[in-house]
Amino acid sequence: MKSLFSKYIKLREESEEAPVGVTAKIKLQKKQGSNEFTPFIIDKDNHANLAPLIGAFLDSDKVGLGYTTIDRNKGEIEPQLKKKSIFLTGGAVRDHLLGKTPKNYDLVTDATASEIRMILKYSGFKEVKGQIDNNKYDDLPNDVSGKKIFYVSRTDKKGKELEIVAVVKGQPFRLSSMTKSPKSRYFDPSDIKLASSVEEDAINRDFTINAMYIPLTNDDGPNSELIDPFGGAHHLKSGEMKAVGGKFEDRMQEDPMTAFRLVNHFNRFGKGQNVPEEYLKHIGSEDDYEDISPDKIKELMDFVRAEMKALV
Repeated sequence: MKSLFSKYIKLREESEEAPVGVTAKIKLQKKQGSNEFTPFIIDKDNHANLAPLIGAFLDSDKVGLGYTTIDRNKGEIEPQLKKKSIFLTGGAVRDHLLGKTPKNYDLVTDATASEIRMILKYSGFKEVKGQIDNNKYDDLPNDVSGKKIFYVSRTDKKGKELEIVAVVKGQPFRLSSMTKSPKSRYFDPSDIKLASSVEEDAINRDFTINAMYIPLTNDDGPNSELIDPFGGAHHLKSGEMKAVGGKFEDRMQEDPMTAFRLVNHFNRFGKGQNVPEEYLKHIGSEDDYEDISPDKIKELMDFVRAEMKALV
């Protein structure tokens, strides 16, 4: 029998999105003595392995589409891909704004999975087929170990590619097309729906502080713009923990690990704030989450309830 959770996810994917917030575009230009945010700088000392990936997208309009056509003035030509954009997002943006080097790099793009593949191959990335242990890049075959590679790491339930991992000198970068689908890594959507903007992509992220984007337009120097659809930068400074669109219940239904992240984020970024009562009431029992190991959920929920009582 299909679980209530599975039915919920299907309804979520078929329903209309929540309205997009009022997007703020913030200049990252920290000055001495100010409390502004620092630009995301790419150079030999900062995020150096990300440079080839950014460069690949900067050159995306040079990628041929693999067929020829006739131009009245130029004769036979090969059409080229429309230039695609790439953005840093999620915890990587949050950590950077706090002055920390990100542990994991999540990237989104307006390119489709097939276009991502074309862009990476054009820039010298080699595709590796099959399952790869994310922690054992040194064990890759000799012809790709230590080089620029990529592989498909997630798909939806229909087999449509959802995420590609690009690896540069052993460092992984998770790269996804912008989608309207829930972002939980614990459940694969039935059928991903592509988004046309970062605002649409942000709608199904968990907390506002994880729903900010830095356009990566410079592979050797500062990237100085922050796109913030739901006020995450303000909440990060104030220590508030806000679910995107105020829909904490929806995020919990999509992914029970949201409760863990809520507690973790309050402990790390809360600045003495209390957990909102309306969030507490949506922390259910382990019986509410049929699609995850009962032992795992029981352990998680016991921890969350104890931690939240201490925070209120």
